[in-house]
This record gives sequence, C-alpha cells and structure tokens, in this order.
Amino acid sequence: MSCSSRSLLDVGRQALDDLIRHAESGYPEEVCGFLIGVVVGEATRVTRIRPVRNMWSEDGVLVQDLTEALSDTDRAMEFAAAAATTRFAIDPREQLKVMREVRGESARIVGLYHSHPDHPAVPSGWDAEFAWEACSFAIASVLGGSFAELRSWRRVSGGTTMLEETILTTTP
Repeated sequence: MSCSSRSLLDVGRQALDDLIRHAESGYPEEVCGFLIGVVVGEATRVTRIRPVRNMWSEDGVLVQDLTEALSDTDRAMEFAAAAATTRFAIDPREQLKVMREVRGESARIVGLYHSHPDHPAVPSGWDAEFAWEACSFAIASVLGGSFAELRSWRRVSGGTTMLEETILTTTP
C-alpha cells in the first residue's frame, strides 16, 4: 500500500467511469473496492480501480468480528443490525489477493472506495471508525440508481476525524 498525507486525489477518466459503473450496478447495496495508483508530486493519482465483493451480508463471522472490535456496545449492536444497503466489508483474503496483483508494479493500493446508496458522499460514523489512516477514502453517492457525486476523504492519524480531499479528473 502507498498511502500518504497528500490532499489531492487525481482520478483518471477510465478509473472514474469504472467506479461509477460499479456503484450504479450494485445499487441499492453498497459496493466497494480498491483505488490503485501512484503518488505523483502533491497528488495521489488513481490509474484504475479494483472492485471487490461487499461481504457485509455474506459473511456473518466477518461482520461479528468487525463489530466486536468496537468498544461501544450500543454502536456495535447498531452496526451488526445494519444491512448491505448501509455498510460494506472487504474480505481480508480479497485484500491480500489485490496486494499480490499489484506486487512488482509501480502502482499500489492508494485507498478504498465504496458507494452510499440514496445518501450523500459523506463519511458515516462506521466509515470514520474503519477508514485506513492517511489513505484516500472515496465515496460515490448513488441516488435512485444513478451516480450523483464522488468525494474523497482521509482519516486523521490517531482518531476518527475525516478531512476532505480535492478531486481532479484527468484523462486517461
């Protein structure tokens, strides 16, 4: 992985188009995946995305492990009761597979993305709790099945504060 303290996310046009298609095709559930790219100067450049399955509704053990990691019992029960329309979870085996796929390339995992069906592209409490520190955390808002907007955030080290990144779209 190649996360940094950069605050500019430069998303290639093809990567953005692929992300939008993925987000719309998964509606009304959240979709998720990895941002693959490089750090160039003051920007994190996303050259492609790597979609993965949303394991939230498929793997009860994974969801239980994630919710048990929360120190607040009330919040843990709320998260456990959530559906794949409002939560996502990435199988650690898929994460390792993607890490192996980019091994030996100049590109690396530079962040995560997921969709917010019928909600704004703003991090939820769950997002802030589990976002990777210093990595881009892109959120695609999908309203009624159509892409609405993409915003990206970074979790501040040592906490749950999320700072918004500026997004540029370039070709390719």
